[in-house]
Amino acid sequence: KLLYSHSTLNFNVNSYGGTLMFSRDYKYIYCSNRGEETISVFRYGTNIEYLDYIKCYGVHSRHMILSECGGYIISCNKNSNDITIIDVNNGELVLKIPYEKASCAYQII
Repeated sequence: KLLYSHSTLNFNVNSYGGTLMFSRDYKYIYCSNRGEETISVFRYGTNIEYLDYIKCYGVHSRHMILSECGGYIISCNKNSNDITIIDVNNGELVLKIPYEKASCAYQII
């Protein structure tokens, strides 16, 4: 049963979903949008509420993860051949690392 539906896109462009992930405290949902090159941010609780979007600072975000502390998104951008680290709180680029055909990141706990 579908309870809620909301587009993750902010502009009228051809775009494809990449990664959908929860924050560590399950209060936020992040969704990467390939083509639009953004990450949509939703608040998760009794309802799902769209908040805003942040740039992924690359092209074709293939995969993304949250840092262990939850303060940074690590985005693997396949078509721009880089990995970007983005501050979740202000949406700013912290670091861009060249990486050929970046497509996956994981974290060992």
